[in-house]
Amino acid sequence: MDVRSGEFLAILGASGCGKSTLLRLISGLELVTEGTVTINDTDVTADPPAKRQLAMVFQNYALFPHLDVRGNILFGLRSRRVAKQTQRERLSETARLLGLGDLLGRKPSELSGGQRQRVALGRALVSGQQLVLMDEPLSNLDAKLRAEMRTEIKRIQRALDLTIIYVTHDQVEAMTMADRVLMMVDGRIEQLAAPDELYRAPATTVARFIGSPPMNIINFDSDSELSSLAPSPLRDHGGALGVRPERLRLLPIATASVAGHEIELGNATILVNELLGADRIIAAELSGSGKVTGQHVVARVAPEFALDMDDQVVVVTEREAIHWYAPDTGRRVEPTTDQHIEPGTRRPVAQQTTTVPQPSA
Repeated sequence: MDVRSGEFLAILGASGCGKSTLLRLISGLELVTEGTVTINDTDVTADPPAKRQLAMVFQNYALFPHLDVRGNILFGLRSRRVAKQTQRERLSETARLLGLGDLLGRKPSELSGGQRQRVALGRALVSGQQLVLMDEPLSNLDAKLRAEMRTEIKRIQRALDLTIIYVTHDQVEAMTMADRVLMMVDGRIEQLAAPDELYRAPATTVARFIGSPPMNIINFDSDSELSSLAPSPLRDHGGALGVRPERLRLLPIATASVAGHEIELGNATILVNELLGADRIIAAELSGSGKVTGQHVVARVAPEFALDMDDQVVVVTEREAIHWYAPDTGRRVEPTTDQHIEPGTRRPVAQQTTTVPQPSA
C-alpha cells in the first residue's frame, strides 16, 4: 500500500488482525521478514527507528513519571541535542496547539487521562517529523474525552499538514477522522478506500465491521427464493446478501403493503425493541415457509414504531440497498443486467444452511 503525503490513514480491524504489528514494522520496532518499507522514496527497511524520520504515539502514553510535562515533551529533542532556542520555539507552539500552557510544570500523576494523552501527542509533534504513527491512542479515555480528542487530533493534523497512520479497532474513530481507511483481516488488506465508499460499497462480508448497528448478512442457498433475486453467478450455488439496518422497513403483517421498488425478504418475529431517543433498534428473527430460519436481522426505525416483542412483521428493503456476496470468498458480486424482479413480489426467506466463510485474502 501507499500512504500519501498529508493523508490521515486509519488502519481498522478486529483485535489480533495485525494492526499494531503493521505499525511497528513501519516504525522499525519489529523486523521485516518480507517486503520493504519506504519513507519519502528512501528504503528504510533495515534502518533502526531513530533513523526513520517519524514519531509515534503509544496506547499507554509512555510518559516518564519523574519528569514534568515540559520534560516529557522535550525529552526527544534534548536526547538529540537540538538547540535550546529551537526547543523553546517548538515547545511554545506545541503547548499552544494542545492547550498545555498551564500544565508544563505538572507531573503525569497530576494530570487527567486526556491531559496525559495530549502530552504524549505533544512529544510526537515537537519532534518536527511529518509522519506520525498512532497506536490506539484514545482507547484509555472515556467516551466524552475520545470525542474531544478526535476533533483535536484531526484539527492539528490539518493545521500542520501531518501524515498520520492511525491504528484503531473503533469504527467511529476511523470513519470520522480518516481520509482513507485500510480494513485488515488476518494480516491482509481487505479493502482500502475512503470512509463513504467503505460504507456504501463494502468489498466483502467484513462490511459487518462497519456501521452501528452493523450490516445484516443473510445467507441463502440455491434452493432459496432469494437466489432468484441474486446476480447470476450466485443463483446455482447461493451466497449472502447484505442490507444496512437503516435500509430495512418492518411492516405489520396485517397491513403490509410492499412498494414497487421494494423487495420482501420474509416474515420475522420481533425479539428486541430498544428506544435510543432519535430512533429505535429492532432485532427480529426471520422465518420462511412457516419455519424459523435462525437468522437475525437488525433494523433502525423511527421512534414512533409501535410494535412490541413477539409481534410479527414483514421485512422489506429497496432493491438498490442490497449487497451481494459470493459463498466461497465472501467477496462482493455486482448485480447483473439480466436480473428481473417483479415489483412488490413476496419472496419469503426459506430455510438456510449455507454459510459464508471469512475471506483469507
